[in-house]
Amino acid sequence: MPEFQKKTVHIKDPERVEEIICGLIKGGATKLQIITDFDMTLSRFTHNGKRCPTCHNIIDNCNLITKECRTKLFQLKEIYYAIEIDPSLTVEEKYPYMVEW
Repeated sequence: MPEFQKKTVHIKDPERVEEIICGLIKGGATKLQIITDFDMTLSRFTHNGKRCPTCHNIIDNCNLITKECRTKLFQLKEIYYAIEIDPSLTVEEKYPYMVEW
C-alpha cells in the first residue's frame, strides 16, 4: 500500500497491517464495528495538564447510558480487558475473545 511508504508512517509489521486492512475491506462495512485508539497511541494522553479520557472512559461517564447498561458494560470490560492485556496468552488465543467482546 503506497500510504505505508510515507516518511510519517511507522509500522512495525507492514505486511500484517496490510493483511488486516484487506480483511476489513473483504468483510465489508456491515460487519465492521470500530472503537478507536483505546490505548491512546494516536490521541493525546493529557491536555493542559489534565488526563484525557479513553474511549471506554467516555462511555463510562456518558449521561446518555442507563445505569443498567453501564453496569453491564463494566462487567464485560472486567472480563475481556483482563484477557486483552494477559501477557501469557498469544494473539491467536485472545482473538476469539476480542471478537466476542
